[in-house]
Amino acid sequence: MKKQRGITLIALIITIIIMLILAGVVINLTIGENGLFKTAKQSAKNYTNAEEKELADLNNITNIVDQSINVGTQPSTPETPTNTIDVNSLKAGDYIKYNSGENGEILCRVLYPTSSQYGLQIISDKNVKNVALGSTTYSEAVESYNNAVKTLNNEAETYINTDYAYDARCVGSLPTIQNGMFSKKDNGATTYVTPQFTNVNYINSLDKDENYITDKTQMESLGVWKTEEKYWIASRSVSSYTANCSFYVRIVYGNGSLSGGGGFEVYTTTTYSNSSECGLRPCISLKSNIIKITEGDGKSPDSAYVIGK
Repeated sequence: MKKQRGITLIALIITIIIMLILAGVVINLTIGENGLFKTAKQSAKNYTNAEEKELADLNNITNIVDQSINVGTQPSTPETPTNTIDVNSLKAGDYIKYNSGENGEILCRVLYPTSSQYGLQIISDKNVKNVALGSTTYSEAVESYNNAVKTLNNEAETYINTDYAYDARCVGSLPTIQNGMFSKKDNGATTYVTPQFTNVNYINSLDKDENYITDKTQMESLGVWKTEEKYWIASRSVSSYTANCSFYVRIVYGNGSLSGGGGFEVYTTTTYSNSSECGLRPCISLKSNIIKITEGDGKSPDSAYVIGK
């Protein structure tokens, strides 16, 4: 009989067990906690992080080198706030808020820009207060008339804030300035003299006050001549008739008409005087070389420019 050879059952079982053990080891090495897949993934992530750090370090080194090269070669430029504008760019008619100090903040308009021959001047958009001129007593009315221009300019000067302004005047006086100061506030005012009515040319011998025309022309072109209430003009007028003379301080009514008021009349046989109260509109000479604009666009009262230093 021929002898047959083959694998025994025990040997087969042992072989299978060994293969299962080997398979487990391979699987654990491949996808286990520290398997090849996770190790490879972590290695790739570490490589990316290292590459980014190296690039950042290189950029820092480059910046340091550039700064070292540029030190002392470029002039430093002072930082300018992004919300400021050049005061010299203000235009006539722009709205601007002005802090007058003790009298508080008032809304103004640019009357003359920096580029004008009168420097940067602003005028109150409306009346800031009422001022009384004249008197029911004749002698007091004469005194009030003689000093009317000075009185109005003195009232305007109370709105000077020395942080931002050089000087102030009543609208209608000469806008001429010298070093920021108004040079002729008195308007060449003529002192009152009791008239002799035997010669009507007496009135013609008085200085004719037309200094207000400069302001009037500019204000009309900007649409700021008219206001809701009447206001004083730092200007005087005289009217001569057969029987009397009338002395007035000019005022502007709400409709823009110009007239006398707050004065008194002198007759050949008697005298008459009265008093009147009107608004004050100060004109202010600003320190354009010191101030700056920090807010606003100047297009409306709500967005008026704000002055700073």
